[in-house]
Amino acid sequence: DGVRRAYQLNLGPCRVCVTDVRLEERDHPTGEWRDVGTDGTVDGNLVRVVADVRNDDDQPHVLQLKARDETRGENLPGGGEPVALDPGETETVSLEWDTNGLAWDDGKPEGDHVLRLRATLGHTIYSSRSAVLKVRPRPAVLVHGMLADAATWHGYPEFLRRTHPDWEAYAVGDG
Repeated sequence: DGVRRAYQLNLGPCRVCVTDVRLEERDHPTGEWRDVGTDGTVDGNLVRVVADVRNDDDQPHVLQLKARDETRGENLPGGGEPVALDPGETETVSLEWDTNGLAWDDGKPEGDHVLRLRATLGHTIYSSRSAVLKVRPRPAVLVHGMLADAATWHGYPEFLRRTHPDWEAYAVGDG
């Protein structure tokens, strides 16, 4: 019928499973890690990717947790350290992701980033799980001249939103 259909081959329950993926950023001013949330993070923030990996097999396994930004087609640095899991054991693995430049793609707004984490050993992929991260542009701070006020920038926030829908602007003296 000319329609493409996706399917997933299920080979049974996973032996080594990525059970959860969380994205965290530092809270300002406390510096504590907190969930990124649905509004995403700001371009340039460091994001910590936290994944729980569980061995549901009756044998110990050694694996590597690898992360890839599927939107950009780039592997995240810092993955691939060996993780050894005994049967029934769960371990939390963390990676850091520098989001510098991820709000833009060659001067155009970049969509949400799909991050895929894979528990692998060699060419064997035990399991994978994805998370989505929105990266907003750095806010624009609008500073007026000496003989002007915040009203100088009245139309500018809308101009920025037409460039990137998540771009925020703050005029000095505006509230």
